[in-house]
Amino acid sequence: MAILYANNLQESDLTVQEIGFTQAAAVLEDKVAIATGYAMNEPVLLRSQGEAVNVLRVADAFPLIANGLVVSEQLIADQPDVVRGFVQATLKGLRDTLDNPDEAFTISLEQIPEANLGDSELQRQVLQESLPYWYSDLTTSEGLGFSDPAAWAQTEEFMRETNLLNAPVNVEAAFTNEFIK
Repeated sequence: MAILYANNLQESDLTVQEIGFTQAAAVLEDKVAIATGYAMNEPVLLRSQGEAVNVLRVADAFPLIANGLVVSEQLIADQPDVVRGFVQATLKGLRDTLDNPDEAFTISLEQIPEANLGDSELQRQVLQESLPYWYSDLTTSEGLGFSDPAAWAQTEEFMRETNLLNAPVNVEAAFTNEFIK
């Protein structure tokens, strides 16, 4: 939807169908020409099966806010040290993973033995493909974990204009960078 929004297109300009979480299979079986997925997941799977893949990154078309940590306002008010500790531990793990992805992958397999049930080389490639998404110009200048206020405002506007939000949201109250340093 964000790519459509950024290019002034409507969903009605396309033939859209629900395929569930079968993106790779739907593409491989020629059921769809394009599928929505994670750039570090389905393309890796498709390439591993010999499929040539072109990735259209939402971030190249629109600065949509991505995954983050969610915490209640009550916990922030009552136990800010717990929140700060959790954020700092998360950022340390992320930093360590970026600095030494092979070691992080090995540790993950030790901590999550069921991850060994699949194709570990494919999972290692998924991790490798994920690493660039954790960097940006702002995380370089502002610090890992930094959330861009302008991107929040643009995301809120997009979501409101596409009826994903019923009412305006005060984005300044919806996020904070307070705990990343």
